[in-house]
Formats: sequence, C-alpha cells, structure tokens
Amino acid sequence: MAQFGDACNVGGDPDTIRHKLGVLREHCGTVGRNHDDIIKSAEAEVLVIGKGDDPERARAWARGYESFREGTLVADGATVAAHLRTLIDAGIDYFIIYIPGVAYDQEPLHRFETEVIPQLAGATPVHSIAG
Repeated sequence: MAQFGDACNVGGDPDTIRHKLGVLREHCGTVGRNHDDIIKSAEAEVLVIGKGDDPERARAWARGYESFREGTLVADGATVAAHLRTLIDAGIDYFIIYIPGVAYDQEPLHRFETEVIPQLAGATPVHSIAG
C-alpha cells in the first residue's frame, strides 16, 4: 500500500484510525513515499435527524431499509459533525457517507447537506453520499 497505493480506507474509532495511519506513515518512510500523497478515507454511517427528534423512532424507521447498518449514528447535525470532526482530527481527509433509506426519503440527506457539511467547511471534503 505505502509504495503503490493512492488511497487507503480505514475504519474504527479515532484511536484505531490513528494507529492504522501511524503504521501507514512508518511504511511510507520505509519506502520513501510522502504520507500526505495518500488519501485517507473512512466510511461513516449516519442518519441526521432534527434537534429534539427521537433517535429511537428514527432508528426503527431506518431498520426497515437494507442499507441500515447497526452502529449507524442517529443524531442531530451538530452531533454528527462533532463525530466526523473526531475522525478528521485522527487523520481522515475523505469521507464515504452512508445514509440509510436515502433512496426513499431524502430529508436526512438534505439535513446532512445543510446541517453537517457547513460545520466541516474547510476541514475535509465529502465526496460520496450513498445509501
């Protein structure tokens, strides 16, 4: 990866991400590659709900879709942005965002666009939204 790869997709909590990217940095040093030339991505499963909305009710709705994954963060925009910021701080510079049920209800996608992305402006690009 360090010698030939242009990107790596790592997952986990911020400590795990830091560890994995530290290993990548070491391998880059060994092969003489600039660590910053490799895109570091992570997947994030999120369902942005309105402030004060019931997360359990939203989670129950989302479970009806094949795209729902256990561990999906169901929260308001500020909480989702804060979570993504912890991953950015751990070294992630590219997100692949999964939003369950987005093919049937785009409201969570619009909430992500208007309530999360502006809070991350300048921090990291969001390139892919799927669900």
